[in-house]
Amino acid sequence: MVSNLKASSAPMSVRGRSCGIKGIGVARNQKSISAWRLILGALIATVVLLCANHTRAQSVSGALVVTVSDPAGAAISGASLTLTEISTGVKQESKSDAAGLAVYGTLKPGDYSLLVSAAGFESTALSGISVSIGQRLAVTATMQIGAVTQTVHVSASSETMLNSESASVGQVISDRAIEQMPLNGRNFVQLTQLGTGSAPVGTGTSPSTTWTGRSDTTISLAGLRESDTSYLVNGIETRNARFGNTGLRPSIDAIQEFNVQRTIFGAEFGHSAGVVNLALLSGSNQYHMVLFELNRNTDYAAKGYFAGTAALPKLNQNNFGATFDGPISIPHLYDGKNKTFFMFNYEAFRLIQGNTVQSNYPSAAQLDGNLADDSTGMGAYPTTSQFCVANPSSEKCIDIINPLTGTPFPGNVIPSGQISAFANAYVTNKWIPTPNVSITPGQVVFPGHTIPGSSTTLPNNTNLAPDGTQYINQYNARIDHHLTQNDTIYGTW
Repeated sequence: MVSNLKASSAPMSVRGRSCGIKGIGVARNQKSISAWRLILGALIATVVLLCANHTRAQSVSGALVVTVSDPAGAAISGASLTLTEISTGVKQESKSDAAGLAVYGTLKPGDYSLLVSAAGFESTALSGISVSIGQRLAVTATMQIGAVTQTVHVSASSETMLNSESASVGQVISDRAIEQMPLNGRNFVQLTQLGTGSAPVGTGTSPSTTWTGRSDTTISLAGLRESDTSYLVNGIETRNARFGNTGLRPSIDAIQEFNVQRTIFGAEFGHSAGVVNLALLSGSNQYHMVLFELNRNTDYAAKGYFAGTAALPKLNQNNFGATFDGPISIPHLYDGKNKTFFMFNYEAFRLIQGNTVQSNYPSAAQLDGNLADDSTGMGAYPTTSQFCVANPSSEKCIDIINPLTGTPFPGNVIPSGQISAFANAYVTNKWIPTPNVSITPGQVVFPGHTIPGSSTTLPNNTNLAPDGTQYINQYNARIDHHLTQNDTIYGTW
């Protein structure tokens, strides 16, 4: 897991996220509220100092360029703009410059509305502004002559918004696609293949396999090697340099969206030729909870065509979890609406799966010290025995040397007094499986080996069906706090 904490501060011409709340808590208990504000500030500082890794983060925001003009297309300077994030109610205020431009440079991915007003013109309200990670969008607010008290409503849908401010090439995979597209193993990397120029390369093991229990997928962007693709999670590079796959794979319920960027993009996204830029979900003014459970079980599984009468191998797989997000609020003490938000995600993977294992184990007599016993096919014959005289090239002709004397044990039998307590514990506790496959004694090779001069391979003397188990937990958390209109701090874990 990677923990990181970032703060963003923007100059007057480049707006960050804002806070539009004027009062917090209950007015009659201002001293208590101030104390809680101090506690909250101390908590945030503690997280910064103790929990945050020192890492260089890339950009995880989008940008919006607004042009304010009159019906003739002339620029309107000094217009008042109020940008509101729909989910949180957070507002950012700005003024258009002499060229009629206003720039919001550090916007969290999401949906926004914009209200523009200027003296001598009707107010213009633009809705449907959708900002995506890594994109710099442009929209024009055309003001109509009239009274400021009148408002013209305009839909600025994605069809009317142009990415004219950037030459970057890529495709945004939204939370709707992440939630609704079928994913085998709940792996968001599979969705990167929806983008142009993206192709799967193969599967492999990455650090994320440790806490997801699944092998990972590697992709090629624009025909390049899979190791040329960066995977940014909230701006942190998580690429596995050896295998070219992601080192962090958050639960799909904890993902806001991600952008598959290729070939051309800004320097703030790193030095790779392709980037999968992912943002974790953040809370909003409404509480939301998601619960899920996925189960696979032998009770409702079908046999394969060639299985015949063989029983189905044991299988019980459960993938379950929950996501909860909303404003941080403490009744009568702190109201985090429009200001402080949280998200917590938990996903678990449990697997019990029957396996078939073939191997060789010694007989009971061999465990008691008689290594020449060949009742299970594992006998080690002395080189002077009748067997070895008749089969001198057999791999089973071995003299077991007594380490105390340097001479062979008579008959390859180890006296009970020379068997260590450690070895006896294995026998007493039955930690060594008992052979269960009949092997004809006196074979010239050990079980599982091919008889010289023939194509016959002896079977192993033991068939086992142990249960393979996986018990995996994954946690994702995020806290956002809006300090001022231009300053925001957030932490992820």
